Amino acid sequence: MRGENGYRYSPSEAVNRISFIRRAKRRGLSLDEIRSLIGLSDDGSCNVISPERHRVLERKVAECDRQLAEIAAFRATLIAAADRLAPCATYSLLDTCTTCSTCAPDCSCLPESPDINFRLTT
Repeated sequence: MRGENGYRYSPSEAVNRISFIRRAKRRGLSLDEIRSLIGLSDDGSCNVISPERHRVLERKVAECDRQLAEIAAFRATLIAAADRLAPCATYSLLDTCTTCSTCAPDCSCLPESPDINFRLTT
């Protein structure tokens, strides 16, 4: 509905829902997770929303912990690779560097790193 001034006016329920969605997104919930919480509310199961929201947030915390562990492992791999390549940086000539002169597939100057699969949410 629009007022005489052209501004759009929404029912308070819609404003509350949009506010909830924004807060949930800022906390990293996916749209599917938000949809399920809103679905509980729409079904009249308000007494279930708080425990379910708690479970969703606990799952998010566990997911963050897993991602942080993956990032820490990846960081350690990068540090180890940088340490191994330090002589190369000093010489600046690959053909005189004994660490990575061949860059064969089994070269240890860039070790395998764990595959990390994460997304940053805003």
